[in-house]
Amino acid sequence: MVLAVVVLLGAVAVLVVVLLLQPRAPYVAVRAASLYALVYGQTRALDDVQVTVRVEARNGNAHSAAYFSRLECRLAFVGATLAVLRAYPFHVPARGVLPLAYMACAQGAPLGDAGSAAMEAALRDGMVPFRVEGEARTRWKAGDRGEHEVAFYEAFSAHAAVPTRIRDTFFPRFHGTRLLPTEAQPGEPHPHLVLDDLLAGFEVPCVADIKIGAITWPPSSPEPYIAKCLAKDRGTTSVLLGFRVSGVRVVGPEGAVWRTERPEVKAMDTVGVRRVLRRYVSSVADEGIDCALAAAVYGGKGGVLSQLRELKAWFEEQTLFHFYLDLI
Repeated sequence: MVLAVVVLLGAVAVLVVVLLLQPRAPYVAVRAASLYALVYGQTRALDDVQVTVRVEARNGNAHSAAYFSRLECRLAFVGATLAVLRAYPFHVPARGVLPLAYMACAQGAPLGDAGSAAMEAALRDGMVPFRVEGEARTRWKAGDRGEHEVAFYEAFSAHAAVPTRIRDTFFPRFHGTRLLPTEAQPGEPHPHLVLDDLLAGFEVPCVADIKIGAITWPPSSPEPYIAKCLAKDRGTTSVLLGFRVSGVRVVGPEGAVWRTERPEVKAMDTVGVRRVLRRYVSSVADEGIDCALAAAVYGGKGGVLSQLRELKAWFEEQTLFHFYLDLI
C-alpha cells in the first residue's frame, strides 16, 4: 500500500474565472499558479501543500489611480480553505499593473470524507483542482491628486536646483509617507504625507487659506476635467483675480474667534475678497474693520506682499515644476 503521494515541481494549472463588473474597473486576477509540493497521507489530511500564486492588480482607467485595500485571496480544495493570502493597502497608477507573488502553504489540513475522496480521485486523474478566490476593496484616487503631491514633494525636497531659501521659506519640510488610519475608516490604513506643521509654535494662530493660480488643473488633464474645473472657477474669483479665498480664521486678543462660513466663501466676489482680507488684519472684534495690522502683515520687507514677489520671481524663471492652485 502506498503510504503517501509526493508531487514536486508539478505544473498543475489553476483556472480562475475573473468577472469584470464594468469596463476599466480596477480588479485583481490570478495570472499563474503552480503546485510546488503536495503530501497526502493515510490520515486523510494534506500533510504539506505549497502552491505558488501570481496575482495582478490592474487599473484600466486612463486618468485616475486606483487604491486597493483589504485584499484577501483564499486557496481552497473542495470548499476547505487551506491558506489565506493578504496584502497591505496599495495603489496602482492609471493604466497600471502591480504584480503580487505568493507562496501559499498549508500543513496538516484535514479534508474530511468528501475532501479525501475528491483528492484520491484527483490524484488518479493527474489533476488536482485547487481553487483561488477572494475579494478586495477599491476606490478611485480622483485626479491622482495624492499621487501627484507625493511625486512633487519627493522631487522638490531633493532637487539640487531648488534654491535653499525657496525650499525652506515657502514650503513645509517633507518627511515621506506613512500608513495611518482615518476617522472615517479607523481599521483601514491609508497613505498620508508627513509634513512639518507650519503652525507649530503659535499659541493662537490666525489662518487665511488662499489658493493662488488661474489654472486649477494639472498638465495633460482630459478635456472633460478641464471643463469641470473651469465651470467651478467661474463661480469664484480664480479667473478674475488669479486667486480665491477658501477660508479665514482669526482669534482676537480676548479669545473671540471670527471665521468665514462655507456659504459665504462659495459666493465670495471681488468685494467680498477685499472685505475679508481687510478684516484679517484688523484688531477689532466681530465684524469691525480698522486694518491696524495691515502694515505689519502685508507690508515691509518680511510681509506677505514682499514674500509673494520673491516667490513670483522664482516661478517666472524656474522650469522644473508646474504649479497649479497653490496654497498660501
